[in-house]
Amino acid sequence: MKQVSVLLLALANLAAAFGGTNETADVAFTAAVDGTEQRYVMVLPAGFKREQPYDVLIALHGHGSDRWQFVRDQRDECRAARDIAATHGMIFVSPDYRAKTSWMGPKAEADLVQIIGELKKTHRISRVFLCGGSMGGTASLTFAALHPELADGVAAMNGTANLVEYAGFADAIVESFGGSKSAIPDEYRKRSAEFWPERFNMPVGITAGGKDDVVPSQSVVRLANDLKARGHDVLLIHREDGGHSTTYADARDILEFVSRKAWPASESSKPASPRTLIEWRFDRLGELNGWQPNSHLTDVVITNGALRCRAIGSDPILELQPRLNIPVTPWQVVEIRLKADHDGIAELFWSGTDQGRYGGFAQEKTTRFPVTGDGAWHTYRLRPFWHAERQLVRLRFDVYDATRYELESIRVIEPALSTATTNAEFDFRTDGSTWRGEDGATVTNQPGALLVTLNERAGFAAAPPMDVDAGERNWGSVRMAVNRGQHATLLFATSAHSGLHSFSFPIHADGNEHTYNLDLFASPHWRDRAITLALRPTDDPTATARLSWLKVAAAPQGEPELEVSSLAIEEFPTRANRPLTLAAIVENRGGDRVSGLSGEIRLPKGVQILSNLVTTIPALAPGENATLRWRIQADRPLDAEASAQISAVNAPAASASTSLQFSVIPKVSQRDYVPKPKPVRGPFEVGVYYFPGWKTASQWQPIQRFPERRPVLGWYREGEPEIADWHIKWAVEHGITFFAYDWYWSRGARQLEHALHDGYFKARYRSMLKFCLLWANHNAPGSHSLDDCMDVTRFWIANYFQRPEHVTVDGKPLMIIFAPQRLYEDLGADKVRAAFDQMRAECVSAGLKGLYLVACVADAAQAREAAAAGFDGVTGYTWPHLGVTAGEFRAPFSTILDGYRRNWQHMLDTANISLLPPICGGWDSRPWHGENDFIRYDRTPELFRQHLRNARQLLESRPANPRLRNVLIVEAWNEWGEGAYIEPHREFGFGYLDAIREALTDARSAHTDFAPTDIGRGPFDVVSSIGNQTSWKFNENDGGWHGLMNVSTTGITNGALTFRTTAGDPALVSPPLAARAAEFGKLRFRMRLTAGSGSSVTDHGQIYWSSETIPESAATSASFEVIADGKWHEHEVDVAKNPRWRGRITRLRFDPCEQSGLKVELDWLRLTP
Repeated sequence: MKQVSVLLLALANLAAAFGGTNETADVAFTAAVDGTEQRYVMVLPAGFKREQPYDVLIALHGHGSDRWQFVRDQRDECRAARDIAATHGMIFVSPDYRAKTSWMGPKAEADLVQIIGELKKTHRISRVFLCGGSMGGTASLTFAALHPELADGVAAMNGTANLVEYAGFADAIVESFGGSKSAIPDEYRKRSAEFWPERFNMPVGITAGGKDDVVPSQSVVRLANDLKARGHDVLLIHREDGGHSTTYADARDILEFVSRKAWPASESSKPASPRTLIEWRFDRLGELNGWQPNSHLTDVVITNGALRCRAIGSDPILELQPRLNIPVTPWQVVEIRLKADHDGIAELFWSGTDQGRYGGFAQEKTTRFPVTGDGAWHTYRLRPFWHAERQLVRLRFDVYDATRYELESIRVIEPALSTATTNAEFDFRTDGSTWRGEDGATVTNQPGALLVTLNERAGFAAAPPMDVDAGERNWGSVRMAVNRGQHATLLFATSAHSGLHSFSFPIHADGNEHTYNLDLFASPHWRDRAITLALRPTDDPTATARLSWLKVAAAPQGEPELEVSSLAIEEFPTRANRPLTLAAIVENRGGDRVSGLSGEIRLPKGVQILSNLVTTIPALAPGENATLRWRIQADRPLDAEASAQISAVNAPAASASTSLQFSVIPKVSQRDYVPKPKPVRGPFEVGVYYFPGWKTASQWQPIQRFPERRPVLGWYREGEPEIADWHIKWAVEHGITFFAYDWYWSRGARQLEHALHDGYFKARYRSMLKFCLLWANHNAPGSHSLDDCMDVTRFWIANYFQRPEHVTVDGKPLMIIFAPQRLYEDLGADKVRAAFDQMRAECVSAGLKGLYLVACVADAAQAREAAAAGFDGVTGYTWPHLGVTAGEFRAPFSTILDGYRRNWQHMLDTANISLLPPICGGWDSRPWHGENDFIRYDRTPELFRQHLRNARQLLESRPANPRLRNVLIVEAWNEWGEGAYIEPHREFGFGYLDAIREALTDARSAHTDFAPTDIGRGPFDVVSSIGNQTSWKFNENDGGWHGLMNVSTTGITNGALTFRTTAGDPALVSPPLAARAAEFGKLRFRMRLTAGSGSSVTDHGQIYWSSETIPESAATSASFEVIADGKWHEHEVDVAKNPRWRGRITRLRFDPCEQSGLKVELDWLRLTP
């Protein structure tokens, strides 16, 4: 700080005010944040000696006043502050802090940080105390929450702790904060002490008046009570009849309290507290503090306390040039204060070394987080869990293209934590908790429970540090009651790997206690030693959770507990006077076996039970489920409710209810086949991606655990013409004009063509619905070349482009490329354009008008890359993470709508390429990836309809956006495994298709949708009953095994299952299984591999598995060595060595080798003890 003037005041009244001879100075300084002159008053204690240590009392004035208020004013609060300072021999400081309407905005905050820093440089400062009244009381709390490392005690009089709800002095606060609540909500939240109770590691004194109508007292009372519940030192003097003032006695009491309770000045006696390890603030003109922008950032300037820049390239980077040497720990936090004008994903790279190809940086050493591009300030709190690096040497901050940024600060914070414990079982009923709230959550010890309130969606409760063997303790068990929400998330970190991992699970938010047993082996990251554990008990920030206990143990915990997870009619539509199946899925959520289950249902008048299909279950082990079924029929159309009760010998009964709606069977004249479609359309081409992955029982098996996804067609055999005709009928009758089939080619090897070749091409009504391909080219590195591009183009021409049903844009066949990045990587970005030119020329030579190539991209930066590579247009497959805030592992579908809308507009604004807007049908990939995967929940046809209307509004702006094509593409018709499906299904029926008809066409919304059962056809189920088969001899048939990927068509030759590998990573999958892992420990098989060259080749194979609780992954696998020598070999794989071989095995995946071009003959395969 540069001191420009010091005015010594020897006024008698000032000396008298401090009870004697005090040296008083009016100090002017140049504010580092903006270069303006600012002032504070400093009063030194009587007998001041520069070599001695002193405490400092900083007094913050009220609204409309200035630095002299606490020095001169005779009001009680001011006199008490002066007297306390004099009595205790403190240095007394009273700053303007941007008088007269400060409210501790960003500049006032920066000034006070600067003042404290200068005081510590020029004087021996022991402790720093803050006090203030009204605005000053508010500012004291705000500053302490923002900088707990700089405050040793706070005395706040008649202030507010919540500027989000406080309505007074709005104009002054807007001026101080830089915007209104609606414009910069995060700024108001950031400066509201109530939201950050965990930061108050110092004693706090608060006075408040119950009848204060200037600054109402409710928020400071709540804050005080919260701090008390956390065990903090708090003195609250709340005068119920008091107004907007504090008496001299009350002011002295809270000032004395914080002085007395503050930790002594000796560093050794202070408790651990959050502290800033290093901070970079961009508040000095021209100083980047060692951060170097690369050439993809331009207009870099320091202004208004922030680094301002604009990204103009695909890889904009801010890299810290000086090397660091900071020890890293798991819970360290990186706070980034950032403003952006477009949404995107930013990345913080970090490394413990500067050696390696990229100077120590690597993709696995990064923390990605979504940035909200609303032009407002946001504070992003990142937890890298970078402990495996041991030290922090390098940092790099990667933003994204075509966006303007302002960066205020980056800092690394060390939290206050206790010593690591080997305890991983917490019983909150009897033990006081050492858990803490993080990211806005509050944690309160109550009799018999731990109370957790989130306040923020990303908040959570964290256990003390631990050191637990994850291999031995692999069950997470929680007993809690939650009143709102859908999902909870267990968070954890392990010793040998970076990152904070998540395990989400559904909850029952009925306010009653439930037990949740989590198979932690379902996460491939649960290994080595667990060092961090945390719980987000709900996804609703307004909810409250009461935790009885949480344990990480070797087995499930708790008493047997039944739950009816689903009660619904399996078929759709539900017609009156037709037999239907009512199914109840029953699960054992407890920690012990449930025996003797039986169920009964209660039906409304007019509905009768035709037969009891399955009404008893012998037993359910922990985590297992089973389905009870009744055949029922309604005698007339009606809406009513049914209920089910499931009883057991050794567990409390469980019940559930469901709404039943029975409709009239429609009259249909054509009953011998799919009725002829009656197409409707709007002014746009509406495409839908089609995933051809539903031909066998094993492909449907993971989806069956989610009965709400059951298609109206049943678990159908894809590739049959009648299936295709039903799809065509439903699509064109709701305004869909084409399907974009996912199509797989890797160096000539093709797969999953049955839906297109055997279904659509042979369908009776194919002329009514056009088609194109989405080349799903996410193949192995090195799979693309110029020759391969030409080969695939010739195949397209010969098999697809000449067909009259193929979609064209500007008269050219449309081709969508799923992974353009793979082309850039294999061919080189500069050579892709040349390859495209040759591909287009090949099409022209075949008599076509050219080739319209569209890239699937994620953001504007990738759109610009696609333009440079020679694509004609861009679209997307899915953008599920848009609209998500940092730290969210699940998010409502509603928040994705604005994210899509902003991403569309960003591409139009910044990328010189045509846009075919993509539409999201949902995202919930739990069937494939388990509960740990990110999902968008609460998707509905109503939200989807609004999403479509947003797209229509965009397309109708085409005259102002010439790069907009009159085409949009929905993801997807039938991505049942990813949770993106609009094909008619049990949960929402035709709701998604009706939304398209209503939003994108001008057809009447009233219409009749037919299902196969309405004309006596179907269902088309291929799912066989799941049995206990564990041995297969391939003498006559494949036994339900089929190719999953990178294999030719399988067949039986000389008593063996025979095929060729067509690319790396070939795989077969088994039929659905129900094998108990405890009964089997080995997989044995007899196989012959033959290389095309005839030479002997050594290779490796792998067996994967999934169970009812653990999804298939590399963690659920065992490898084996093979040799391709043309000879038969017997192999034995010890699968039981993998601790994840447990529970009920539901599917096997068999990878016979890794290489392409091998002939595989499988004689037999069996599981053995």
